[in-house]
Amino acid sequence: MTTIPALHAVLREAAARLAGAGPSFMAPTIGYVPADGMCLAASDGRRPASLGICARAVLDFFAGDWRDGDAAVTNDPFCGGVHVGEFTLVRSAAGGAVAVRARLPDVGGAEAGGIAPAAFDTWGEGARFVPLRIAVGGMPRREALDLLALNTRTPRLLRRLLDAMRGEADRVAIVLGDRAPERTSLEQAREAARDALARVRPGEYAAEARVERPAAGHPVGGGADAGQPAGRPGPAVRLALTLARGGATLDFSASDPQEESPLNSTPAHTLDCALSALAGTLPGFPCHAGALPVVAVKAGEGTIASATLPAMTALSPWLTARAIRRAIGGCLAQAGLRTDPDGWWSAEGAASYGAMVDPAMLRLRPELVAEARALEEGLRRAEP
Repeated sequence: MTTIPALHAVLREAAARLAGAGPSFMAPTIGYVPADGMCLAASDGRRPASLGICARAVLDFFAGDWRDGDAAVTNDPFCGGVHVGEFTLVRSAAGGAVAVRARLPDVGGAEAGGIAPAAFDTWGEGARFVPLRIAVGGMPRREALDLLALNTRTPRLLRRLLDAMRGEADRVAIVLGDRAPERTSLEQAREAARDALARVRPGEYAAEARVERPAAGHPVGGGADAGQPAGRPGPAVRLALTLARGGATLDFSASDPQEESPLNSTPAHTLDCALSALAGTLPGFPCHAGALPVVAVKAGEGTIASATLPAMTALSPWLTARAIRRAIGGCLAQAGLRTDPDGWWSAEGAASYGAMVDPAMLRLRPELVAEARALEEGLRRAEP
């Protein structure tokens, strides 16, 4: 049986290899997810909830018709994902699945890279694929890969990256063999989360944070309304937080409705943000799927924090994530904790946003588009 430290090492090595196979903005994550959808371990521990939700959704989609060596992909934001530019490949493995997630260069839509300010729905950002099987019994399924390649400006690069994702999933599955890893980390995380919450003053708290609405040519990252056109404030994330002994309920259902903009957060993304914010504020609280049994998140269907089709989501990993974390920080401050509501933005979010988004046009940065096109051209020239 593979131990958790050994599994983490295998996953990190696989993610590092995958990062070198494509453009610099892929940001791959690889995890092992048991059949119950509780992500046991991942190379990047910041998003355990959504990775597990997506893997479980794929396994459920093919229930009764799934065997060793099968692999499927989805980029459906409403299937445990965030944005159509982000693909998750799920491959059968001992007792569950290996899940490989990466941002791919292009999947159609109005703009290369999927950040499309003129779009008005999900498909304007890119083609949306529900779980699609791309390998059967370890053999690639040509017609499925052809379908994906027809929906991108970089078909050769897309095929190469999907092959690399499947290759790393295969390697991890081989290491696991036929015995599922130990599950003690889930139990330890649950107890750690319960203990951390038990040290916080019980009560009911409420806070609101507005999502910054970016405007072309205006930098983001200042106050809550920085860069926003006059008279049009961003949507509000509203949180009602209930803390009981050893448990918490985060209710976002009073947040503003989803809107025709790329600021909508999916339920899985909001859950990731909640775990990350709690882990960043509560001493001893783990950002781990094992914490989910003691943390209930009610996102409120159809809100800016729990969008449904056909919502756009391209900028939510930065701007809406910031507002969600600010709301959580505001509630925890009322509970007596020392918080830095913008700590994540200062430490990570602002730099990540600036590296990906062109502030002048609110699109994927042109040098990243050029990088993907250069890789595509190199693959074309290498063809016989």
